[in-house]
Amino acid sequence: EAAVRREVAAQIAATSSAEAFADKAKIEKVIADLSNEEIRLYSLQQIEPLTAAIRIQISEASANAKRLSKALVALQKEADAKAAERKRVAMVKLEVEAAREAKSQAAL
Repeated sequence: EAAVRREVAAQIAATSSAEAFADKAKIEKVIADLSNEEIRLYSLQQIEPLTAAIRIQISEASANAKRLSKALVALQKEADAKAAERKRVAMVKLEVEAAREAKSQAAL
């Protein structure tokens, strides 16, 4: 009977040891997963301010692009107006020159 008890105790001890080893492995995996999640969270916390700064820069760049686009449109209108004025002046000069030529021909 003592031998049976020792055998049963040895089996219980072996089973308990195997279960403890399995539990230890599970615990280590959970700790590793938690560590990975902490690293991921830390990384996200580091990235978040950068993302906000990038969004601000994109917004500022967009506003600058809109202002530059409006300025370009205004400059194009001004250039078109100056070109139209130069064309009008050239036409007037041609008309004046044609009138002088006609007057000169009439005098002959």
